Amino acid sequence: MKVFGRRIMIVEDVAERREFICRFFTSHGYEVYPTDNVVKALMAFLEEPFDIIVIKGDLPLLSGPEAALIMRKLHPMAKIFLTMDENSEKSLVVKKEEIEYFPYVPEPVDMNSLSCILDEI
Repeated sequence: MKVFGRRIMIVEDVAERREFICRFFTSHGYEVYPTDNVVKALMAFLEEPFDIIVIKGDLPLLSGPEAALIMRKLHPMAKIFLTMDENSEKSLVVKKEEIEYFPYVPEPVDMNSLSCILDEI
């Protein structure tokens, strides 16, 4: 049985970062679904929405904010966090006001930034 609020999807294309983030949330009792691209993330999300999503801002094919907007429409109660560096915003296609709708943590992601996500959940 799945508990609401304990399922988290991690969308990160860099394997070391993805594994670090997954270990952090697993150690805090979350059921983690890691993926390395936004297409896999959206396919999994369509099958069964996740309560919490941590998604990299500058992913290939479809940016994190673009995917986050789609996920928000499908599951309005999902908590979605973007990980972004200072260069991510320059490469985004969506409008700045759309990405401000989602909280973000700075890259590179570390224990402190992940703890901030836990505080928001």
